[in-house]
Amino acid sequence: MNLQKQFGFSEGEFKKQISNIHIDQISCTCCKEWRSLFSHLDLDEIVNDDVERNNITEIEKKIAFFGEWRQRKAFEATYKKLVCALEAINRHNDAVIVCKILAKSLGKPIPEDLVTEGIRNDSSQKYAH
Repeated sequence: MNLQKQFGFSEGEFKKQISNIHIDQISCTCCKEWRSLFSHLDLDEIVNDDVERNNITEIEKKIAFFGEWRQRKAFEATYKKLVCALEAINRHNDAVIVCKILAKSLGKPIPEDLVTEGIRNDSSQKYAH
């Protein structure tokens, strides 16, 4: 079953432009394989080079990467696009975390069968619930 249906997101909710606050949360909690997302998010290697060169830590690089995606793609930088891209690179748990972040912001419950899925064992775990 697809995550949009599992979480009960309307098309409008899921196709909403990703927020800067959620970019920060996502960067701190998941997407370790963010470098694999470039082609799935329609970004080129120039962006990759800029992100790598201008940022020091992995979290800074992820924030810069997702921020650049949001800036360049504007209203195409949606939760749905990111979830589909994560699924395409076999990062289902990361896709679940993105959905959990969106659900929490919308006041929607987390589907019972997904409550523990995607939870990380680090200090940023608070965003995954």
